[in-house]
Amino acid sequence: MKKIHIAILIVTGIFLVCLAISILIKKFFSVDGDYLSASATLVAALVAAYLYSDWRHQYKVELFERTKNKIHDLFINAEGVFNRLHLLFVNSEPNKIDIKELVQLQIEYQGAIDILTSELDFYEQLLSKYQPNDFTINCLPTNAKKMLMTNTRKLHPKLEKNKDYECFTEIQKQLSNNDIYEENLKLKVFTNSDLQRLIIKLLDK
Repeated sequence: MKKIHIAILIVTGIFLVCLAISILIKKFFSVDGDYLSASATLVAALVAAYLYSDWRHQYKVELFERTKNKIHDLFINAEGVFNRLHLLFVNSEPNKIDIKELVQLQIEYQGAIDILTSELDFYEQLLSKYQPNDFTINCLPTNAKKMLMTNTRKLHPKLEKNKDYECFTEIQKQLSNNDIYEENLKLKVFTNSDLQRLIIKLLDK
């Protein structure tokens, strides 16, 4: 709305300037100045420039909106796989864990985190180009990626021959204290909050 008011003032100003120039030319040089044509040309150029600028701004806002929604969905997807991994250990003793199911879930969880970190990387690139100077990010995507990768490694201890029990016990320990789940949940909430605030900030411009 603020932009529209400014544009109206500029258009009105240009029209009045053209009118004044036309009157002066007619008075001092006895030449008729077509101020309406001049105004129309300048106004058309101004409107075109305004619409182009407005389109770019709107596209930038939509980029952040899509990124916010995608990152949120990817966090939800990773949480779903994590919960299945957690249930596998809750419902079984370490010495009775199905190795094939465990490996499958580990691969699936790693894949979910890889896609999420890739989208966080794109978010980081958007920030480097479009983040306003007076806007602070509380959860930097770089830090979020590092935390996600660190937590994922905790669920992938080295599986050695004849040491399955030790491996499973380590994973169970990581899952039982809920640290990984809570840390990932904070990353999701803080990242979503940052993007919401940023979108509102951009809409105010």
